[in-house]
Amino acid sequence: MNNELVIPLALLCAAASSYGQAVYGSIVGSVTDSTAAAVSGAKVTITDTGRDVVTSTTTNESGNFNQRFLIGGRYRIRVEAAGFKVLLQDNVGVSVDTETRVALQMQLGDVTQTMEVSAEAGIKTERSDVATTYNEKTVTYRCSIAASLTSS
Repeated sequence: MNNELVIPLALLCAAASSYGQAVYGSIVGSVTDSTAAAVSGAKVTITDTGRDVVTSTTTNESGNFNQRFLIGGRYRIRVEAAGFKVLLQDNVGVSVDTETRVALQMQLGDVTQTMEVSAEAGIKTERSDVATTYNEKTVTYRCSIAASLTSS
């Protein structure tokens, strides 16, 4: 077998076997007040409701937050900031290799008051899942075909 073809073929097979292995999605959002002004420094708590796993982040100076590496499922978002009612957004869906965008609007009030958002309005995904997943059998088969073509 030609050694110049072996290395590229091995790299191709390794890349093909890892293709489609994404297991995480993300939630990207913005937090504003009733006048559409950014709420910076708000504590954002994201809970995987199926697994009861909690992650936290804080909004930046533009009121934006980004939580990556979330396993696909349903999430609850809780936002807390001084001078505002606590905001709860339930049933936020996260899919593998997808960015879910949420726009959250807080209302003035005591932090002891809670504002619950039950509709999924304002939630959209930034892109659709365009990945193709190959199982081990398919990758092995394709690599064996490529190997037989290069051994001639």
